[in-house]
Amino acid sequence: MKLCLAAIVLCFGLSEAFFFNRRTATATGEASPQCFAQGSAGRCEFYSCFENRLPCGSRGYMSKYGGYYCARFAEMYDTFDQQGKDWINASSRCMTERLLAYYNQDTVQCHDLAHFAWNTWSACYQETGFCNVFWANRQAFWNVYQFRDLFNLGSGKIWREMIQITSRCAALRGSAEFTERGGFQGMIENIRNIGDRIRNTVSKK
Repeated sequence: MKLCLAAIVLCFGLSEAFFFNRRTATATGEASPQCFAQGSAGRCEFYSCFENRLPCGSRGYMSKYGGYYCARFAEMYDTFDQQGKDWINASSRCMTERLLAYYNQDTVQCHDLAHFAWNTWSACYQETGFCNVFWANRQAFWNVYQFRDLFNLGSGKIWREMIQITSRCAALRGSAEFTERGGFQGMIENIRNIGDRIRNTVSKK
C-alpha cells in the first residue's frame, strides 16, 4: 500500500515539475491597506487580493492552493473540535502574515513565490501544533484534503508535504500521547481506510 501511494505521489510530482509556473508577476497597482489587514488577520480573502495585485494565474499558489484550501477549511470549520478550530485560526494567520512580505513587492517570480509559500505552509503547520490536533480531527482533515484532489494536476506537492508533516508527527510514537491516539495500530487502521477509499474510487471508474 505504501509503495502504491508513493508511486502515485511520485507521478504527480513529476507532472507538477513539468508544468511548473515560471512566469513573473508584475503589480497591477499599489499595495492595499485592506489586503494588509486581511493578511494580518488570516482571512481567506487575502489570497484573491494577493492574486489580483500580483497575478500568477490559475496554476499559481494563491489560486490553486492557498485560496482553495483556506476556503475548504472555512467550509469544514465546524467539523473540527475546539482545539482544531484554534489551530485553523492560528495556522491561517501564520501563513498569510508571512506572505505579506511578498505581497508588498512590485514584481514576483511565481515559482519563487510558490516555493516560499510551501515552506511557509509546512513551517506554520508545525509551529502551530498540527501534531497535537491531527489525530482527534483526522476525519475532518481528510474531508478538507479530499482524495479526489490527488488526481488534480500539480497536486503531488501538497501530498508530499502532508506525508512529511504527518511523518514528523509519527515521532510521537514513543510518547504516551501517541499511544493514547491509537499508536501504530491506529496508524495501520488509518492506512487500511485509505486503501479502502482508493479501491472504492478505482472501482467507480
